[in-house]
Amino acid sequence: PGAPTLLGLHFTEARYFEALGDYESAALDLEGTCEQARLALGTWHALTADCMQQYGVLLARGGDLPGALDVLGEVVAIRTGVLGETALPTLSTGIDLAMLQRQAGDFDGALSSLETVAAGMIDPDSDALLAPLAESRARVFFDLGKIDEAMESARFAYELREAELGAEHPLSIDALNLIGGVRF
Repeated sequence: PGAPTLLGLHFTEARYFEALGDYESAALDLEGTCEQARLALGTWHALTADCMQQYGVLLARGGDLPGALDVLGEVVAIRTGVLGETALPTLSTGIDLAMLQRQAGDFDGALSSLETVAAGMIDPDSDALLAPLAESRARVFFDLGKIDEAMESARFAYELREAELGAEHPLSIDALNLIGGVRF
């Protein structure tokens, strides 16, 4: 089988370990898979970046935030180099990186990453990320004690979710709960 097929098999194996809660085995499996992707496809290939992003997520779930931050930072660089800074996958990974920075307590870094994402949202396709970006900004502003900005971002996220999905959709309700969390 070709490299993409082998990568798919390893992704499946890693997901199996992840489902069992064995993040260490899942991360080890994906670490090897990502190295194979680099060798077979090159560092600057979309499948290599996909593999590395999954690896970074597993590192974070397993508690290795510094490792996860390094990996996602590299993924952002790869996606920027391959797809450009305004491409949806680049922007989405930037939001993921910001939320990991927030989780690690680097609120200023998280806000900086989110501002980079916001600056890159010039393509109409990037509108799909407006609500996740607003929700992420609300959380970081709240962490920084900027309650007015947090409330503004949370309300904007809710308005977007409600208009797109309806008030009863779980993502709209999550956005509404975010407003409540900021308010109280």
